[in-house]
Amino acid sequence: AVTAVTAVTAVTAATAPTTTLADEIMPRLCAAAAAAGVDFTAAGRAEGEAESGGFAAAARSTLRRFSLHLPPAVVLPHVVAPLDAALIAGTAPSPGALACLAAVTEGCASDLAEDPIASNVIAAVAAAMDRSADPGSKVAAALAFKELAEHAGHALTELFSHAVIPTLVAAISLAVEHETEGGRGDAAESFVAPAHAAASALCANSGSDEIAPALPGVIPPLLGGALGGWRRGDANTAGMQVLQAMRVPRTNPRARARCLDTLERFARAAAWEFEPFANDVVAALATLATTNGGVGGGGGTDDRDDDASHAARVDREGVAAVRFRALAAMATVIAAVGEESAPPGAVDSILSSATLALSAGSSEDAVARECAFRCFGRLATVLERGLAPWLGGAIAAAAATLAEAEARGGFQPAVSTGNAGESIAAAEALGALVNSCGFATRPHLAVALAALGRAASSPSSPVALRIAAARSLEFSLRPLEESDDGGGDGGGDEKSA
Repeated sequence: AVTAVTAVTAVTAATAPTTTLADEIMPRLCAAAAAAGVDFTAAGRAEGEAESGGFAAAARSTLRRFSLHLPPAVVLPHVVAPLDAALIAGTAPSPGALACLAAVTEGCASDLAEDPIASNVIAAVAAAMDRSADPGSKVAAALAFKELAEHAGHALTELFSHAVIPTLVAAISLAVEHETEGGRGDAAESFVAPAHAAASALCANSGSDEIAPALPGVIPPLLGGALGGWRRGDANTAGMQVLQAMRVPRTNPRARARCLDTLERFARAAAWEFEPFANDVVAALATLATTNGGVGGGGGTDDRDDDASHAARVDREGVAAVRFRALAAMATVIAAVGEESAPPGAVDSILSSATLALSAGSSEDAVARECAFRCFGRLATVLERGLAPWLGGAIAAAAATLAEAEARGGFQPAVSTGNAGESIAAAEALGALVNSCGFATRPHLAVALAALGRAASSPSSPVALRIAAARSLEFSLRPLEESDDGGGDGGGDEKSA
């Protein structure tokens, strides 16, 4: 007992000076970190903290490190105080104060999800997005919201949805509107990218009932942005008619692909809660995927970056990429709500287009094949054995993609906004097909198993591909456990890719 008391005394004696020192340093450190907002440099536009070599940026980096090691009770009061003061005064917080919040969110996530701190923090972020005329404040608010969504999103959405959901809708609406109106420069991208990242994090960490209240607010801007552009004046109470009527794109292909990617994430997160919107969304996406008017004819140009690599990326994410991303989004919505909620002929149209894409052999068609694999993988979950006529071609194409990836010692980097390569999409599609289609895949099971086995074990496969292939192998023997006793059409003529 004496030894235990001595040990506790020693620990207390060792930590007390650290806490006391932190109490002295924190006010000055926060003041230094808040002295300037986010610097919109090319190096820092994506994440905001690799800004420049400035003193405020260095202070925020130190603040982030302190928050990971010190008790939140030592850190948060100094960060939250200026946010509270701004709310009391009825003004938007400064960019520096919001940047400090972003810096400490990871280390103080648990305390930030508790009231009254949570309510005030979300209100401060919302005030900066809604009321501030300073672009720096809006960018800092978006970065802080992204950090909150990534590190405390589930708790905040569960406990404070009344504040989080309106802020999420505002972030997406402002991001799409900003790109529609031709926002340029690093400041524009510094707001748009974290706004979509915040939505992605909240979708990944929220249940369908928690994300459902956001759908009426986020679907119009995301669908409008995908079709070519959206402003708050474009929304109307009649639903999607205005959005479906749009034909001349006002945004560049990369912005539209980003809207489609985020729309997919909401559909997956909302699941059956997406059903009231499914028919209109799929119909609009079908127009985008099948008509030239919705995807070409003078799309906006992107001069945020003039370097060659950026131009090449925009070219690869051209109008064709938007068309195939629209197909993948259609498949995602149908997988979320069921085939019966899709417009007549939509499923066959997706499968026919996906099959055609898999027959394309040039490297420039990688985005089309990636999206095609995702179409098959997602529709497999609802069609099951009904996919039998298409299985031979899809499985052969996926196996060929994995073999090609092994031959070149890697896989094609993604050119869509989904951040997944063509070969990873192929491996995931194989897993979904054998797991969902069961007995119908038996004639092609040897091809699928061989391809997944090589991808999972080949030293030349990158880690991400090996993980995807190994996860797909987990259920690859399910076809051997089933009998041909219904559950869909197990026969039919195959439609090869």
